[in-house]
Amino acid sequence: MRLPGSLLQTRPSRGQALVEFALILPLLALLLVMAIDFGRVFFGRIAIENAARIGADFAAGHAGSWEGTTPVEQALDYQALYRTQIAQDLQALNCELAGDPSDPIEDRVPEPNFDPDGDGTESFDDGSLVGVTLVCEFGLITPLAETFFGGPVRLSAASEFPINGVIHTGLLGGAPPPPPPPGGCATPPEASFSTDPAPSAGGRVNIGSGTNVTFTDSSTGGPGCVVTSWEWTFGDASPVDTNEGPVSHVYVHGGGGSPTNYMAQLSVSNSAGSDTATITVRVARP
Repeated sequence: MRLPGSLLQTRPSRGQALVEFALILPLLALLLVMAIDFGRVFFGRIAIENAARIGADFAAGHAGSWEGTTPVEQALDYQALYRTQIAQDLQALNCELAGDPSDPIEDRVPEPNFDPDGDGTESFDDGSLVGVTLVCEFGLITPLAETFFGGPVRLSAASEFPINGVIHTGLLGGAPPPPPPPGGCATPPEASFSTDPAPSAGGRVNIGSGTNVTFTDSSTGGPGCVVTSWEWTFGDASPVDTNEGPVSHVYVHGGGGSPTNYMAQLSVSNSAGSDTATITVRVARP
């Protein structure tokens, strides 16, 4: 008995298609992963440029913290906040900054450059430029992509902002502060606060993801002065809280393989001025 000719032709055709699909499937999967790698590189480029702009803008607005004309404790807080802001933008990337990888990423953030012209003279005058340059090695997923690029991709970004609002306090040779207005409060407040959980010996609040941290204001207003306004920021995208407190905030790990660092900050003010206190909240990886 002879089978219909159409049936004899159809069965080999289906088998051939399955074999061809099986042969091409690994190549399609590899091309898909490479496309994901190219997308990750593009996203990484945008993220590192954004981190450089944020760092340069912050340094331009707080140049006195590097000039030596801001009170030492406050200057150290602002410098730490500068490093933390950049580190938070880079932590979501598979991009290693220069330095020992075992060190926290914020310890490897480069300092701002107040001599972007390279003439050997730093300038902290209003309108002068301050630059931030970031360079990191971006790891790829597929060996073929690494072969194509010749290893990890080197990403770099630079940004410059004009210095604005440098506060000269006269501590290290700057212009003396202006005299207080006649009458009323003449002493700015001193910002401080406590946390629950309390900081560790290293000065950080170490918690797990999803932990609630309570902040309690302990600022002083100076002789004859009281604190009149409060601004709490928590280092993430949450809005500013203007209550006196205590205030509470739940911290969540930001993703990636390293702990996420958030810089919590309290700014207090009265009619004579303002002051800021900060602390780092480190959220462990889940």
